[in-house]
Amino acid sequence: MSLTDRIIEMQSRPPEPDPAAFSDMATREVDDGWLATAPQSEQTKAMRLWFLERYCDPQTETPYNSDAGAYFFLRGGPYDPNDVLQERFDNVVSYEVIAELVDELHQEVGHEWAPTELTAEDEWDDVFVDRPDGPIQRLEERLVELRTMTELQGLPMTRILLRQLVYAAVITTLETFLWEQAAYWLERDAAALGRLIQQHPQTQQRISQLGGDSEGNRATIAAELTQGLKAKVWHRWEKNGPFLGHLLGITMPSHAALEAPTKIRHDIAHRGGKDTEHNPHNISQASVDELIAVVTSYAQEVQAAINGRQA
Repeated sequence: MSLTDRIIEMQSRPPEPDPAAFSDMATREVDDGWLATAPQSEQTKAMRLWFLERYCDPQTETPYNSDAGAYFFLRGGPYDPNDVLQERFDNVVSYEVIAELVDELHQEVGHEWAPTELTAEDEWDDVFVDRPDGPIQRLEERLVELRTMTELQGLPMTRILLRQLVYAAVITTLETFLWEQAAYWLERDAAALGRLIQQHPQTQQRISQLGGDSEGNRATIAAELTQGLKAKVWHRWEKNGPFLGHLLGITMPSHAALEAPTKIRHDIAHRGGKDTEHNPHNISQASVDELIAVVTSYAQEVQAAINGRQA
């Protein structure tokens, strides 16, 4: 984002209400007790900030199908401000105050809003891993399904968009595989937490903050790690590689072949399928097949290393 864009963004942000408005500043979670007695103008400011922390204009984050004239809400939604605000604040703020804010939001963007990172629905939130070969089997099955999707017929532009979405989903499938491996072995391998405490700087720092390596502190860290796995951005290969290597007790494969596809995936998910120069990514079938092969090879290397560790 350019400096000019940042200045415009800052100028367009709603003014901050009284800091006491929020029980959690990081998520702009509103304190209902404060809200119920605040002046109307302060109520509106607080509810607006709460909403904008959770929902955004779909053109910011959501792929658009020009043939169908509609967005693909891949991570949940669309969300109508009226439904969301009424559900959250109906018993705290008068209908008239909520309705006024809803009308403003409808005029600014419309009735269909997309989730932000705070409210987006991620594939790995409800995944259950029950056996060590489960992650690799699910990955291979999912990749077959995605490859089949690219064979669907339709208008040329629709097929280009479909290949873009499949391309991005192939990366997401690998992310899910890595999360499943981490979640399974953190729970099942008694040595996994010990390796992180001994070798991973952030985990070492956390155990020190808690007061040292004790059974109780290990339980705390294990719970924090398990929850934190859901929030990890798994396609940050370089950052997550050492963490996974320590947790799994393996040497992670090279992620070099994933770097360029991950940048394309970012453009598809966050730039409407265009690069920084506004050129569209016309993903070919060969590109999809090549990425599937790269992801399959990477996942199989991880699985082979895990299997070799067990031998």
